[in-house]
Amino acid sequence: MSYEAAPPRLTMLFALEAPALGGETAFANQILAYEALSPGLRATLDGLHALHSAEGLADIYGADRTAAPRAEHPVVRTHDESGARALYVCRAFTRRFVGWSRSESEPLLEYCFRHGVREEFQARHRWCAGDLVMWDNRCLLHFAVHDHGDAPRCLHRLQVTGPVPA
Repeated sequence: MSYEAAPPRLTMLFALEAPALGGETAFANQILAYEALSPGLRATLDGLHALHSAEGLADIYGADRTAAPRAEHPVVRTHDESGARALYVCRAFTRRFVGWSRSESEPLLEYCFRHGVREEFQARHRWCAGDLVMWDNRCLLHFAVHDHGDAPRCLHRLQVTGPVPA
């Protein structure tokens, strides 16, 4: 939900029902992703902000995309408690760099999207009914792995409001 001015600090998922096979949630540590960038690329990204938008969600749900929430955030976010720096872009919601066109932004954003989910930054959770997983949205990307066909996967979600990214 990086399209919100103050995205969630924490998210929790509780599994009511999980498939016997597949349906994992993958997590990618964006502090490690940032630290693995070259000093030159870190210096470039440190000064950038990006536009995050929920227009894609509006399209999926048939809502008015012009009313979709949008927010501008630093591309490198400083964790408000630890001071750690983390890459803060995601394929689902980051549209372009502020002051750049979409076509100018695409190559560097694509690099960041791919870099941020490299295998060495990832962990996965295989769900069982009754599992509760909590993570820090300020420095972790997450995504559902849709490899379970029609097998049921029902999770309840709770989010804790966070600060405006800095």
